[in-house]
Amino acid sequence: MNLPSNLRSTRSALASLLLALTLGSAQAAIVIDYGGNYTTSNQSFSLPTPVDTGAVTRTWKYSDTVSISPADSASYSGPAVYGALQITSAGSTQENYHSYTGLQKRYPDNAGTNLIFMGQVGFTITGMFFFQPTVDPGSRLVFDETSSITRTSQGTGTTQVWRYVVQSDGLWYISSINAQLNELTPGTLPSSTWALFDPVNVAPLPAIPETGYTVTGSEFTDIQAVGIYFDIMRATNQPYLSIAGFTVNAQAIPEPATATLLVLSAGGCLWLGRRRR
Repeated sequence: MNLPSNLRSTRSALASLLLALTLGSAQAAIVIDYGGNYTTSNQSFSLPTPVDTGAVTRTWKYSDTVSISPADSASYSGPAVYGALQITSAGSTQENYHSYTGLQKRYPDNAGTNLIFMGQVGFTITGMFFFQPTVDPGSRLVFDETSSITRTSQGTGTTQVWRYVVQSDGLWYISSINAQLNELTPGTLPSSTWALFDPVNVAPLPAIPETGYTVTGSEFTDIQAVGIYFDIMRATNQPYLSIAGFTVNAQAIPEPATATLLVLSAGGCLWLGRRRR
């Protein structure tokens, strides 16, 4: 049966709408974007009450609901920063755990705000920081072949390890890839291997796993957080990690219920268009 041209155009438009609704929200987008003029003065993180384990280790445990962003929220305009920190003394007894951790204008010619984690000479500084991605209501975040992480940083140490961490479906994973490269190229994240990692409410913080890297990034089905875990020690100078920028490009896709509703809604539009014909 031949349809009038206006009805054919309507049906074609509705079919295009159906396709756009089911696939359009699956386009890659920047879901974390840290880097900018967030503060004009140096500010310390709002770390929780520390826990001492043994004689030489002090841990500030992390929470994924309470940020460590500066308490002076009126002076900080950036995204919420979450994380944990741990200082291990170089001596055999509890010594000075002083460390500067917070937001800092690192150099006068650096327009951005740096995240600074710094310990005392000879101490080991361990910790993690992460951001919670912004996605549309009813959507979830996954790594796909276009996903990547770009960051700018400074960090020096006699020994140092930086790894990416991801929270997916409520579980934490740590990457087998060292995060010293300034950029992970697209395709790296979904194909990388990750190990289960449990930093939740523990002191001291767990060591980086030596084995168990059996999960690929393509298996992450609902990412709630992305960040960096680090472990740095310097024998003659202060160990530090400085992050000036952190962006995550990933794919936000609708939850199954939302996707079904979109399909049904678009399908209903097609049916109504046919009934009106």
